[in-house]
This record gives sequence, structure tokens and C-alpha cells, in this order.
Amino acid sequence: MGVNALVQTLSINNSTLKCLVLHGNNITDEGAEYLSEMLKTNETLSELWLSNNEITDEGVKHISNVLSHHNKTLKCLSLSSNIFITDSCINYLIEMFQKNHTLKTYWMKECNLTQQGQIKLQQNA
Repeated sequence: MGVNALVQTLSINNSTLKCLVLHGNNITDEGAEYLSEMLKTNETLSELWLSNNEITDEGVKHISNVLSHHNKTLKCLSLSSNIFITDSCINYLIEMFQKNHTLKTYWMKECNLTQQGQIKLQQNA
């Protein structure tokens, strides 16, 4: 609910916030979906730090989709230490890397990716 209230404010394009750090806030896939909706319209945010939350492959799907098709301002995204993220989201991430040329920095350390998944992601990033 807190993420929903926050994104309502950030969805208004008069927001000048450039960096949003939500490290360790127990954000779930529902929160990731709210953030994805905000990213569709927000044109000022360039950094989003979502490390050490409870985001799963479903949350990554929402974020990757919006970065693939809508948002062209985010330059930095951190999903590190979300231990519920697995290889199941890799194809969404690859599509995001192929379609979004604005995102320059991406962190996914200490997630639950296999060695093969990490290699596949590195080869396509």
C-alpha cells in the first residue's frame, strides 16, 4: 500500500525526482507492478534501486515489460538480493535489453540465478 501511494505521486510528470532507493522495504510483486505502472508515465526518474526486497520472477516480468515497451528514461536499475528471482525471468530481461537502449546499468547480484542463467543473461545483456 505504501508503494501504491508513492507511485501515485511519482506518476505525475511534475515530479523532479531522479533517483528512487527502495532497498529493503519488503516490496513484493504487487509493489513491482505499481512501480511498473508509474514508469509508464514518469519521465524524470533515471535510477531505481529495488535491492533486498521480495520481488519474484513475476515482478521482474512487470518491470522488464514496461522498460521494453514504454519507459525510455530509466538509466539504472538494481534488483540485487531479491532471492526469489530465478532463471524463469531471463527471457523477459533479454527482451528488455534488446528493446531498451536507455538502460545502461543493471544489477542482479545475489539473486537465485543458476550459473547457466547468469551466463545466458551476460551473453545477451
